[in-house]
Amino acid sequence: GTEGADKKAGKALRSEVLTTVIEETLIAMEMSRLGLKEVEESAVKDGIGKLIEPFGGEEAFYAQLKKYGITHEHVRGWVERTLMVRDYIDAQFTMSVPAEVAGKNIQIEKFYFKRNLIEDIKKRYRIWIFLK
Repeated sequence: GTEGADKKAGKALRSEVLTTVIEETLIAMEMSRLGLKEVEESAVKDGIGKLIEPFGGEEAFYAQLKKYGITHEHVRGWVERTLMVRDYIDAQFTMSVPAEVAGKNIQIEKFYFKRNLIEDIKKRYRIWIFLK
């Protein structure tokens, strides 16, 4: 029934989130190796604000996260790392793919570029990810 479908969907979502966190951590490792770490404070605040918005306010947002043991510092770190990774991917993509090649499907091309970059990093560090 629906309970089995919900469990399956929940498991798939957890796996997807975990994979994303692992991949962003790999890219953050590569960025650290290259000495790249800075993100604008205003961008971090904006990113946190976008997460808070659907909850109607900061208090409701953090009350919900507290149920799962997630603190303000966790959120800040996640947003900061996500922005760093996004900026790094954008910069690497821009340097690697000439504008005339990028064309109309730039988001799709960035997706594949990111996939290839992650695979290169995994090979460099000899990392294999196995999720059930």
